[in-house]
Amino acid sequence: MTTYALPQWSSSQSADHSAQALARTLHLGPTITLQPDGRQSPQISITRLRCDENRGGRRISIPNDDGWAANVQLRSVPLRALWVDGKPTPKAPYEAGTTCMLDLRRDLVCCVSSPFDCIRIDLPRAALDEFADEIGAATITHLNFRHGVAVDDAVLKNIGQSLLPAVEHPETVNHLFLDYISLAFRAHVATIYGGLNQPRYTKNQGLAPWQTKRATEMMESRLEGDISFADVARECRLSRSHFARAFKQSTGFPPHRWLQQRRVEHARDLLLKDKLTLAEIAVRCGFADQSHFNRVFLSHAGTTPGTWRRRHRSAPAYTPSVSSHLETACI
Repeated sequence: MTTYALPQWSSSQSADHSAQALARTLHLGPTITLQPDGRQSPQISITRLRCDENRGGRRISIPNDDGWAANVQLRSVPLRALWVDGKPTPKAPYEAGTTCMLDLRRDLVCCVSSPFDCIRIDLPRAALDEFADEIGAATITHLNFRHGVAVDDAVLKNIGQSLLPAVEHPETVNHLFLDYISLAFRAHVATIYGGLNQPRYTKNQGLAPWQTKRATEMMESRLEGDISFADVARECRLSRSHFARAFKQSTGFPPHRWLQQRRVEHARDLLLKDKLTLAEIAVRCGFADQSHFNRVFLSHAGTTPGTWRRRHRSAPAYTPSVSSHLETACI
């Protein structure tokens, strides 16, 4: 169990919302959706919708929901037909990396013919309302986009691609990362498509020393488990959006990257000092399993944990880069 009362993200194949309903209509087979559990405040949900077959031009009604969806295309679609409230939209190809926005409160019908693959991010209206309320902005009731037109949005493209490992390996999901992505997605959509003018922050608006200390202590205490972005921000007496900016300004890392780096640093210590197996170290450092540990360690150290252990056991003690950076930030 966790030390703090934490919101948890979970994976589901039976979630009762538009993306899963669409997957069932299309007979896509097992389709994973990542979403917070029902006890938490509304956030985004993430689903990969993939079909490698030609469906012969079948018309499909897109299930309604009280919100919007962004479909980030992972592969190009030659032609997609879409009807909104019974009226056709211009037929156009969807290139890989572009995004198609949908208002799920409208009557939407699409024609599925060629194979497709996309990351769908559902944004409940309540989640957008919560974000606007958190930063003291007016409620957003309308997003400005054209149905059926794919937009080249570099931010949404990067968000979609960064979520791909999470939907492919939901057992390795970093909840702090998903909380951060949820915040970034809502902020971007509200600003670019909702016309929201967010407050400007100057470069020196980092965390106070006590806030940096409290935030990092909370995350250090949860190296073996998971932690909520919202709870850390609350302990610092800041909104989530302000905390995200201030933490990166103070430490040089977004919160989820800082936590992941500290887990790798802790793993290095255990690799040098203890006779634990790699699987045992993976568990102690908060990784889902040894395979997850290997992938993350390789991305940070450029080599696998086993190879790193053999090379460094007789070498001088390793100095954690994040800890050194943090000591400077806390002065």
